[in-house]
Amino acid sequence: MKMKPTQGWRAIAAVALVLALVWVVAVAGHAATLAREAQALAARRSAGMGGRDGPTLAAKVHRVRVSADARRRLLWPVTRAAALGGGLPRVGPTLAAAAPLLDVAAEAAIAADEATRSFAPLLDPAQPGPLLPTLTMLAGQHQPQLLAAQAALRRADEARARIPPNLPGPLQRQVDRLDRYWPLAEVGLAALANAPDLLGADAPATYLLLAQNRDELRATGGFISTVGVVTLDKGALTIKIENAYAVDNFAARAYPPPPAPLQTYMGAQLWLFRDANWSPD
Repeated sequence: MKMKPTQGWRAIAAVALVLALVWVVAVAGHAATLAREAQALAARRSAGMGGRDGPTLAAKVHRVRVSADARRRLLWPVTRAAALGGGLPRVGPTLAAAAPLLDVAAEAAIAADEATRSFAPLLDPAQPGPLLPTLTMLAGQHQPQLLAAQAALRRADEARARIPPNLPGPLQRQVDRLDRYWPLAEVGLAALANAPDLLGADAPATYLLLAQNRDELRATGGFISTVGVVTLDKGALTIKIENAYAVDNFAARAYPPPPAPLQTYMGAQLWLFRDANWSPD
């Protein structure tokens, strides 16, 4: 019996989707397991417990990367052939989703591998030294790997954009879950890539910390009640916090007149630091 063209496309869709989903689900399962292992190792390191499982975890992530890339290359002819039917009704979105799903899995595995290998010592409970200095040192040493991880995540994001909407229910739910966690991965990798500057690897990094009291609303959230200066020097942290009134030094500097509304409604004569956020301008 001769197969109708629509039936042929449905068969290709089924094969492509099954092959892609089997591998994507496998990668997702590996990722969830490895994430739990990383959390457990981080907790053990914080508790000062022994063991050298960080390199073991990094090796597992690397194996997932190698396997994901191999599966992507192996299934490339099938997924590309399936994509030709992307415009078909009903089965089109399923056909078009196979290739980008595999690309997302493979590129995300690359990003995870580059980042995990860079920071495996942080997951080693036997690693000596405070956390921030160690993180600063590793981020400086592994900048190329972190940039490669960011590039892989961007490629994965581009592949995600190629996944069509309105996929079959279970598959769409997994894609929606991916979308919820994706921004966290992007922000995390960006922070790690910029960690040397943020943590003062080459020169001290200084941050202003302002506590605001929302009982007196101001343009940025509330009245500035406390002022802090946070300094990171090669990962070493120092914090100085004082009352917002204490930072004024009338003998050393001249304060300008306040904005007219501040003078009118608050009776202020000078524009002081604690009133810097009076106006959104």
